[in-house]
Formats: sequence, structure tokens, C-alpha cells
Amino acid sequence: MFPSYPSKTFPNHYSIATGLYPESHGIVDNSIYDPTISEVLEDMKRTNFSGFYLGEPIWSAAVRQRRRMFCLFWPGCQFNMTDYPPTHSLPYDKSLPYSTRVDMIVDWLLLPASERPSLIMAYFDQPDNVGHFHTTDQQVNLELGYLDSVLNYLFTSLYKNGLFDCTNLIIVSDHGMQFLNKRYFVDEMFDTDGMVITAGVMGRIHVANSTKSLDWLEEQLKCKNKEKFHIYNRETMPRRYHYAKTPRVGDLLLDGQLGTTFYPSVIDDYHVTSDHGYDYTKEPMRAIFFARGPNIRPKTDLPPFQNVELFNLFSDLLRLSPDVPTNGTIGLLDEVIYNMNINPRLPTTIHRPVPECSPLILFQRREIKSCLDMDICRTEAAKANSTLEKCVAPISAPGLFYAETSSTICTINLCSVIIGTSFTPKLGVSTLVFETLDGYKLSKDELAGSDNNASGKCSLIDNRFDRDCTNWTQTLAQHRLNSVKWSSIMADNTNEMRDFNQQQFLFHNGFLTGGFIYLQNITQAYAKKYNRITTITGTIYDFNNDGLADTPEIYWQHQNKTNHLELLPSHVFRMIMRCEDDQWHINGISCKNSSSTRILSFVLPNQPTDMNCLTADEYLMVNTARIKDIELLTNVNFFSDRTLFLEKESMIWRTNITTSLWPL
Repeated sequence: MFPSYPSKTFPNHYSIATGLYPESHGIVDNSIYDPTISEVLEDMKRTNFSGFYLGEPIWSAAVRQRRRMFCLFWPGCQFNMTDYPPTHSLPYDKSLPYSTRVDMIVDWLLLPASERPSLIMAYFDQPDNVGHFHTTDQQVNLELGYLDSVLNYLFTSLYKNGLFDCTNLIIVSDHGMQFLNKRYFVDEMFDTDGMVITAGVMGRIHVANSTKSLDWLEEQLKCKNKEKFHIYNRETMPRRYHYAKTPRVGDLLLDGQLGTTFYPSVIDDYHVTSDHGYDYTKEPMRAIFFARGPNIRPKTDLPPFQNVELFNLFSDLLRLSPDVPTNGTIGLLDEVIYNMNINPRLPTTIHRPVPECSPLILFQRREIKSCLDMDICRTEAAKANSTLEKCVAPISAPGLFYAETSSTICTINLCSVIIGTSFTPKLGVSTLVFETLDGYKLSKDELAGSDNNASGKCSLIDNRFDRDCTNWTQTLAQHRLNSVKWSSIMADNTNEMRDFNQQQFLFHNGFLTGGFIYLQNITQAYAKKYNRITTITGTIYDFNNDGLADTPEIYWQHQNKTNHLELLPSHVFRMIMRCEDDQWHINGISCKNSSSTRILSFVLPNQPTDMNCLTADEYLMVNTARIKDIELLTNVNFFSDRTLFLEKESMIWRTNITTSLWPL
């Protein structure tokens, strides 16, 4: 099981309890600075402020729906943030023996039915405590042996009391552990006067009362030591971290790589030998999930999942009404449920296949025209028209994109390319491009690059949707700034449609020569390696950093504060799909054998520079994303056509977390 970022104790216990990412439930670290609640950095072990805790935990949902719930030291239980606190909760007592804790759990389960809890959540601080200070693996292994005996005592006690086969038991961990080999004292790196800085493997820096700016901070740390740490602000934060929504995450994040930790100063060093909090995809950070009981399907291995999915499982096992919003995916863990009916779920937002765009004039003959009076562009338009006229079997995929019924997105079918776009309004709405790349057709010596892409040299329109070039020419003239450049978002820069105006956007020059060219190069390398791939590339507008597609109000608030570069997206995404056995369905967009489907997804920030100077593979791996992340950032759903993609497999693909790039 994957933890949520950061892989720390309080954030992950509360993610398990709420089904929310730390950016949403508010517990972003073991210590938090939020001047709207407290003027000082608050330690979550000792704070008396319930305002740090947001969302609704499972114990609140249970009590609200007339269940009894007992807490045994679970972080957060001591606060009444929803007016539905646990029925019974003990103050934390680290000295309470584990055997006594087990006895308490069993005694609670033996209470009369009217007093017995429906849910018990218990926290045990080992092997975490030993892990932080161990010097040899043997020390941890001894503690693990002891914990095995504790679990054996629990199972035996349940069995002796006739509870073993009528109790659903779930055992989880919140994170892993990693030996430390590099300490940074932040006040030795730059002037920290007036700043609030947290300790740990990810150092969060709040500029707070400092006279220094965020730009100054970034300049001090830019490309300083990428092997030891990366730096991110809320705009450049990898979207898969889900760690940019709230100011509580800080102005700048020092994202330690395995073995690195940070302290505000040398006197703040608490001398642990090991720690956690790193990127949850790193193997030493991964957690575990085990379950057994009368309503748990026996002998079942689950694909890896993230701990925000647990809330919905708890809710189903407790037969609660599913009325609590979470970051989980309803139905993902249905395979766990056994021998019981799941409560009817609330209807989700209705999505429909995206329709084809309506032409300005019905039945008008399609013609691609050039908006630039240049021979090279007229030739390009002629090639595009010739390709379309020769197209005898255009891709027909009405179920390729799904959107809400209120969506304005429609599709333009250009034979080998399908574009999902919006005309009313166009600005601030994601555009998507579906392509098929054939490795055999790609030149062996071809390298993708912004200069090789003809975008900006020619501009093509489709007369069915643009009467003439007036609007597009005005758009091109309006946005000519030295720091940005027009570019196609297509993966295949040899395609005749690369300069079609509906898929040209503004990008920072540094992004086109950095992150985007990395994406282009690896995409074409995959096409050559695996013979055939399909891609969906698109724009994202997430200027408020909440991991969701911006509403029109948020989009225009951002534009009114900037230079009105309306066609400058915050991010670009790409999904790459291949068939492991290279056997494609005749429809051209799905694998003949669905189990051979492989999908890799990215969300890249459209930024002037990479502050970490990462290599191509490092940059792309950091910016991988789940398909579900892309759906939230675009308001478009993928793999939703049940005639093409089975629901269970689609759900697994959409929530899959990438742990490595494909081999080349």
C-alpha cells in the first residue's frame, strides 16, 4: 500500500481516517505553521488546536450514523472537529503495554450489543520508534518478532472468546523507514532570519516574517544538489504529490532524496538514525495492508493502492451511507468485500461521450487553410487536405472522451488525429489530442524538438469551424512575447496536422527546450521500441494549485492578475498507451487482450525553468501522474466506454501509481 505524501505519521493516520490527502485534511506534517490558528509552529503531538484537523474522519461518520466507535490512541481522535467525536477515546499513554491494549480491544468487543463498538481504531508506535534510532537491522527484526507475538496474542484472544470469525480485522502501516546519511542545517545554507522552517526529510520553508522573497530563496537553492534534495514551490510541486492546495505546505519545499534530512539549525537535530516522509513511490517508504474476517474475501492479492482508498472500504464494512467526500475512488476496493451487500451509492456526476463539434454551416465541405501567406504554409495546408481526402478509415471513437453533461467540449476528427476542444468558451478549458504513433513510420534519426516542430511557422484552420483567419491572426499577434512561444501539443511532430490552430498553445521557452522536449523524445522512443502506441495530450489550467480544473471564475481571476496570456496553460499532460503483446483491437484505441494494456501518464508544469536541473528520466519520473489526477485536472474522463473497457480494469488503470518508466 502506498502512503500519501509526505509519508509521515500524523498526515497518514489522518489520511487513513478521512480518505483525504494531507493537503485537503490539513495535517500536512507532524508539525504545522498556520498563522490563522497559531502564531508559532505547532507540534501535532502536543497542540490543543482542533482547527488544524479538517474533513470528516471515519469515527465521526460512524457516530453520526448511530454507530459506536472506540479509539485507542489513533491520532486525531482526541479532537471534536465535527460535533461527532468517538464514543470512547483514551488520552495517549505510550507506556501502556501492548498486551494490555490487546486485552482492552477484546474486552470492548465482549461488551453487550448495546454498548459494543462497531469500529475500533488502535495505534501501536512500534516498530516506528525502534526504527528511528536503530543502527542494525537486527534491532528492528527483534521488534518485528515481538509485534508478531502481539498479533498472535490478539488472534488467539479473539479465537478463545469466539470473536475470531465474526470480527473484520484490518492491519495497516502508515509508512516505511530509511537510514539517514546526510544532514542539512538550513541556517547554514542561507539567512533564515524571520522564516519558519520545519525539521525532517522534507523541510518546509515559510517566508513568514523574513525580508527575503521566494524568488531569492529559490535562487539560493536552485540546482544546488539534486542527488540530495529537490526544491518545489506550490506551482512546480508534482501534481501526484497532492501537496499544493493549502498554504500550510509552506512557500518552498526541500524534498529530500532517500537518506537526506533537514533541521532549522544544529540545535534542532534530534539525532535519529533513520526517518521517513520521502516520495511514497520509493520502495523504503511503502506501507502494508492486510485484512481478514467474515466480510473479507479470503486468499486475495490486491494490486497496490494508496491509503486514501481505505475510508470507502471502512464505510462499506460498517454499512454507512456513503455521504462523505473523499479523495478515494468508490468501488476500487470492492474486491475486498465478501458475503455482504454493499449499501447503494449516491449517484455520481453524469458523464457522457463527448460529441463531434458542429460546423458553422451544415454540410460544409472541409478545407484546411493556411493563415500565413507563405509558400511553405500553403504547401503544408495542401498536404493536410490531401491526407484527409485519402483517409478511408478515420478513427471512430465516440467514447474516447467522456465529460459532464454541462461540458462544452466537442471533438474534431482529422482522420488519424482526434481533437477535443471547446469553442464556447475556449479559454480556460482543456484541449485534448488523440494520436496513434507507428514506430515503423518514424525516422530512425528523428529527434523531437521545439525547432523541429513547425508550430509557429505555419497556422492552419479548418473552414468548418473558422470562417477565416481573422480571429486566429489577432490571437497570434496579441501574444508575441519573448519569454513564451507558440507550439503544438501533438506527440508526432511529423503529422500534417501539427500546425492546426486548435492544438497550438503558448509555452515558456524553457519548458519547450526542457520538460516538453523530454516528453517528445521519450514518446517517440517508446513508439520505436514498442512498434505502436497511442497518446492523449492536453492542456491543464490549475492556477490555484488545488489539483482540480479551474472554474471560469478562478481562471479569470488569475488572468486579471497576469499579462492575460489566456492560451498559456499551467500544465501539459500526456497519457501513453501500448499493448504488451502488440495486439491491438480493430478499433485502434484498445488492446485485443485488455490485460496486456500498459499506460504511462505525465503532468508537466509549464514553467520557465526546472529549478532542480534534473535529467530527462528524473524529470519525467517525478512528474508522472495517475489518470485520475488528469481527469480531475481536466474535467474529462477516460476509459469510460464500457463497450471498449471493462469497469474493473479501467478503475485499476485510472488509479495506478507509476513506480518506474518503461524500459527502452
